[in-house]
Amino acid sequence: MKFVASYLIALFNKEDYISACVKSILDEQTSEIDIEIIVVDDGSTDKSYQVALELSRRFKCIKLYSFKKNRGFTIQ
Repeated sequence: MKFVASYLIALFNKEDYISACVKSILDEQTSEIDIEIIVVDDGSTDKSYQVALELSRRFKCIKLYSFKKNRGFTIQ
């Protein structure tokens, strides 16, 4: 039986770190565990979105979503 591990990455202005973060997660994949990565860019003003977009093109297990404007942390 194969398991799926899902990871959610909240991304805002971390272009220097997103690749290493994704690589660290992908290193967890085994023959028994599939990886799913969901990246949500919260209106980054650096190149975070572009880096994440390139990663999502290289790795099919990455799903990328983006807000055009930063929504910040909210509790409702």
